[in-house]
Amino acid sequence: MNLENFSKEALEQIINKKYNIELIKKGIKDITYIGIAFYKKQLRISYK
Repeated sequence: MNLENFSKEALEQIINKKYNIELIKKGIKDITYIGIAFYKKQLRISYK
């Protein structure tokens, strides 16, 4: 299990599915995208 890859996939999903559209429509320009993957006590975070 590679949590690093899972967190990067989560980040890509946020970008590809354009979850930011509503924020952009409201005039928000500085958006931080965060992908999180965890298993038991392990955690990986990817951001852009």
